[in-house]
Amino acid sequence: MQTANNELQQRYAQLRDARAQASTDALTGLSNHRAFHETVRREMTQAQQRGKSLSLIMLDVDDFKQVNDSLGHLAGDRLLRAVGAAVDGVVGGAGTYRYGGDEFAVILPGHGHLEAVAVAGKALKAVQLAMKDGASEVTISLGVASFPDTADSLEELLYGADIAMYEAKAAGKDRVASSRGTANLEDVA
Repeated sequence: MQTANNELQQRYAQLRDARAQASTDALTGLSNHRAFHETVRREMTQAQQRGKSLSLIMLDVDDFKQVNDSLGHLAGDRLLRAVGAAVDGVVGGAGTYRYGGDEFAVILPGHGHLEAVAVAGKALKAVQLAMKDGASEVTISLGVASFPDTADSLEELLYGADIAMYEAKAAGKDRVASSRGTANLEDVA
């Protein structure tokens, strides 16, 4: 009986470890793309049912390919870890995701649009501070969308944050944008 109990405990631990690995980005240690989509769907359903806000920040490392090309992939990996850690330090462990490549996402349940823009501004500052001593000048562009303020559905939330991120890039990079416009760092502080 004891042997069977030990074996079940070992299998449970292996299953728990496999689930954690399936939802964790190996490079940054953040939750991954798969975990992001599971969480954002769940959070949107809860926000809609409870009449609560849900905000999303999408962020992209500007000109990341140049970092890899000029400094090498190991330097690029270090940079991605530093960006992820800086953003996660602002947001806290549960809400930061490695979306893919050089993109990250932050899910903010219960945050309205203005709160989310403020969080994005803090994340921008944190990354700027983390990159201050770096060998290359690295910037990020951030896009914010919020339910129900700027989006009526999960699709609109995802699309709105993504489009806003690209608007931040088009407006000069190193800034926060939303469907309500683009802001310089001083405007979101």
